[in-house]
Amino acid sequence: MEQASESVCLCQDGYHEATLAAVTRLGELSTRLIQAGNLHALLKEILAAAAEISKTDKGSIQFLDPSTNHLRIVIHQGLSPKFIEYFAEKGFAGSCEEAKLTKSRVVLEDISKFPISENPELGVILEEGIRAVQCSPLISREGRVLGMLNNHFSAPHYPTEHEKRFLDVLARMAADLIERKQVEEKLQISYNQMEDRVRRRTAELDAQNLELHNRADQLSRLACEITLAEEQERHRLAHVLHDHLQQILVAAKLELSVLARKVEENELQTIIADVSGLIEESIRESRNLTVELSPPILHEAGLPAGLQWLGRRMQNKYGFEVKMDISPEVELKRDDVSILCFQSVRELLFNSVKHSGVKSASISMHYNPEQDLLLTVSDKGRGFDPERVWSRTAGCSGGFGLFSIRERLSMLGGNFTIDSKPGGGSTFRLTIPRAALRGMRMEKRDQADADQDASAAAERKIRLLLVDDHNVMRRGLASMLRQETDIEIVGEAENGAEAIEKSRHLLPDVILMDFSMPRMNGLDATRIIHNELPQIRIIGLSMFDEAERAAAMLHAGASAYTAKCEPPEVILSAIRKVFNVRKAHAGEKGSSEAVPIRIASRQGVPVRVKKSTLAEQAQAAQAHLFD
Repeated sequence: MEQASESVCLCQDGYHEATLAAVTRLGELSTRLIQAGNLHALLKEILAAAAEISKTDKGSIQFLDPSTNHLRIVIHQGLSPKFIEYFAEKGFAGSCEEAKLTKSRVVLEDISKFPISENPELGVILEEGIRAVQCSPLISREGRVLGMLNNHFSAPHYPTEHEKRFLDVLARMAADLIERKQVEEKLQISYNQMEDRVRRRTAELDAQNLELHNRADQLSRLACEITLAEEQERHRLAHVLHDHLQQILVAAKLELSVLARKVEENELQTIIADVSGLIEESIRESRNLTVELSPPILHEAGLPAGLQWLGRRMQNKYGFEVKMDISPEVELKRDDVSILCFQSVRELLFNSVKHSGVKSASISMHYNPEQDLLLTVSDKGRGFDPERVWSRTAGCSGGFGLFSIRERLSMLGGNFTIDSKPGGGSTFRLTIPRAALRGMRMEKRDQADADQDASAAAERKIRLLLVDDHNVMRRGLASMLRQETDIEIVGEAENGAEAIEKSRHLLPDVILMDFSMPRMNGLDATRIIHNELPQIRIIGLSMFDEAERAAAMLHAGASAYTAKCEPPEVILSAIRKVFNVRKAHAGEKGSSEAVPIRIASRQGVPVRVKKSTLAEQAQAAQAHLFD
């Protein structure tokens, strides 16, 4: 009895020791499985733990191939290559197939008791030295068969309950590990697919952005071309009026003035006066139409001067006061941007005249910190609902013309906003981005004139050079001037470059210089001649009676400025006035300053303008302009 009790105790002690060892092994294995690692290496440890618990050195772990529904060995221990190769080709059947179908453990306690003839696999297994097999299916948390955990015994064997429990735990570990790996692989595949879709989508977006960028460039160029095309047509029509019709009318008026001096009959004098009046009215209407089509000052002096001119025109024509706040730094190089800004401001001012119910508006133009151009037109009138206007003008250029302004600005990359409400006035803001400006400041010319070294002129005729690109205009002026006994025409020129050469050769006393000419305009020619030959007095001529043109000519060195359509007496008075000033200063040492004169035809008296900055001259000349 005592021996039997000792045997039982020893067995129990052995059982507890085996259990403790198995639990310890499982604990270590669990810790390893929590950490990320190589799947095959971890499954090998599970297989080794199963073999240790089952007291066998042979075993395998199989994966179920979803595509064929066959089991294939992926991890093995103690099996020969021949055995592995055989079942790698044909897959397992028998006990493993039954365990797969039933999703429960299958044990072959003694394989030798089964008829080999009915199952050739058994012969291969017995030849490998295997007498017993236990197959534990690896089941996912969702109940899918993932594979099989096999233990192979060299003698007949049936697992104890102790072994079964631990084998179940190991099977659970292996199943979780395989399932986790499969999930990771699916996630990786999904991630790769997502990355591929993101790359493709990114490439598509890059292509679309490039296309949008190209279209934006095309729209910007289109806006430029549309604006310039419209302005070119306007300018062409204005050119026809100015360079042909108006010149012919002025020449006809000058010829009539010559004829009037030769006719003594009162009846003919009356007819000539009537015809001259009709010609004068035609010139005035043609000139008004010319500036409405394409204001020359905008092309010749830039946007700020063009807006100043527009403000005065609104005052003279509509009695509408326009207050200006224009930064002196603003100067645009691109013609299309200047034209678009000018046309937009003109449209907005016309809207204020028609719809605001007030008699004044304000214009502000300056650069913001990013060097974008900000152009604002505002009034304190009755205001309106912008949304209602946008809805009414969407898709067309009608209404207030606001839609056209917004669309053309947007094609340049700018924007157009309106802040208005009924009874609260209106503010229109135009923003032109820096990239569309390409602005530059004009270099200031040294205004110090060379000392005059000409001697006092003797009493003689006034030697005059006539400069105008229109032959009919030169003929008309020459016909008028030849009637004067104190004036001698020493030469004619049809552009600024020719005027410079003839000035150097002929050394005239006075030059009648047309403002607008091809090859070189009168402004540039005046500047060069005045710097080289300050003793020559220059009188600027133009079809347009504008402060900005007068100021520009005076700044360049002209002594006077007048419109071609003025009565002949005004032009003759200017010639004699500047010549007399030249003689008065000829003998004064160090006196070389030309005395700028502005001719106010309605008063018939030359008006002296102080020579100063261009802006001050424009302001002074503006005070002496008359309708």
